Amino acid sequence: MKSFRIFLVALLWLFTFTTAYANVRINEVAWMGTSVSGTNEWIELSNEGDVSVDLSGWSIVALDGSPSIMLSGSVAQRGYFLIERTDDTTVPDIVADHIAPFGSGLSNAGETLYLKDSSGSIVDTVVGGTDWENIGGDNATKETPQRTTSAWVIGIPTPRTANISHGEVLGVAATPAGISTNVPSVSVSTGSSVITSTTPTYPRSEISVFAGDDKNILTHSRVHLTGTAYGLYDELLPYATYRWNFGDGATALGKDVSHAYRFPGEYTVTLEVFWGDKQRSDRMKIVVVTPGITIGETVSGQDGSIQLLNRSEREIDLSLWRVRTATGAMFILPQNTFVEAGRVIRLPNAITGLTEFTSGLELMDQDENIIATTPTVPPSRPSIVPFSNLKQSTTKAVLSAGIAKSSIEESGPLVGDNSASAVLWQGGAEKNGATRFGIDEMTSNNMKWIFLMLFIALIIFAGFLVSRSGEENSIASEYAIIEDIIESKESLDK
Repeated sequence: MKSFRIFLVALLWLFTFTTAYANVRINEVAWMGTSVSGTNEWIELSNEGDVSVDLSGWSIVALDGSPSIMLSGSVAQRGYFLIERTDDTTVPDIVADHIAPFGSGLSNAGETLYLKDSSGSIVDTVVGGTDWENIGGDNATKETPQRTTSAWVIGIPTPRTANISHGEVLGVAATPAGISTNVPSVSVSTGSSVITSTTPTYPRSEISVFAGDDKNILTHSRVHLTGTAYGLYDELLPYATYRWNFGDGATALGKDVSHAYRFPGEYTVTLEVFWGDKQRSDRMKIVVVTPGITIGETVSGQDGSIQLLNRSEREIDLSLWRVRTATGAMFILPQNTFVEAGRVIRLPNAITGLTEFTSGLELMDQDENIIATTPTVPPSRPSIVPFSNLKQSTTKAVLSAGIAKSSIEESGPLVGDNSASAVLWQGGAEKNGATRFGIDEMTSNNMKWIFLMLFIALIIFAGFLVSRSGEENSIASEYAIIEDIIESKESLDK
């Protein structure tokens, strides 16, 4: 009896995990990449079950061997698992559940993909067919094939979210677990192959609208947007009404529009399309930053260069930007010219054809807004120079209307000992047009006259004291003579 219970428990455990594995499938395949890059490929798995599934040791393998993706992590119950190629920037603003190299990538000519569990058993199979004709996808609009209960539909990408409920219906449903496909050189022990095809259902109930991918742009740089809309038979709708709201108070009408943002920020752009009695909308996000690009070191001449520095925290696209000299000569940077955050690029003069720009340079965006100019050389600061070796060839001091003016020529290097230093302003004039050296010289000349006048005054004062002393001596002598006379007279009287 005990053995029977153990058998039942093991059977129940096996049934539970087999069922859980059967609920994991390939749900969406972005074989065409994104509008940013065709190599920004990603694959989404979904778990339709009520328990999470550990994907450690699982893999996604193509029939031709590339890509071969080893998985890790787990997919939550009723959840999604996003696999991004190379890094987490493949799908902007959505965190990847797993990042892996895709080898040579998902071929645009089509692939057959197998989802295998940790034991190597095939859990799910997707037969893309030639040029992915079985499941669809659009390399121009970047719409992805998305799985429904019975077929694949094409629509706006939905990474890590539920697939669209309607769209162009194409091709072959992925085969469920336990059923093989009639793919050459692949044998599955469960029996015959089954391919279930569906017929597209038209007309669809709604039109579909795509505003575009999220973008990062610079202030004052014009961004060009193109809306896309599909009708009930998946036909393009160029004559529908396209109405844009740029999120900063500005609006526009038309399939192709452009707009420039004056201030940095994150803006939500909304596109509404009206076609008869049908109306649909889509949104995108535009991040606007202040350009942190500056002109660095510039060297004239055929062997020189122009240095551009990106001081911002974002990559900057310099496509069709312009570098212009003061004489009007201009070089236009080619398409796909990028400067990474915090990096520097140099434009050789031999390539730009700009060899003489000592009078200044301007860096302009594609709309010819001036973004940066060569820095203005500031006046030099006061420097301390030894006065003992200062050689003056000409010095003038003119006093006119209370304003002192002077000029000074320097010759020879200003070097010497560290004693008796003076401050000399080596650039620009002082207020009221007088140089500091001229004021010092004027003060020095005035002091000379003051000292001379004081010296003369001292001489006069000294003469006065001497003459006064002589008069006092004369009076004393007279008193002495009188006393002698009186004494002589008194002696005669006696």
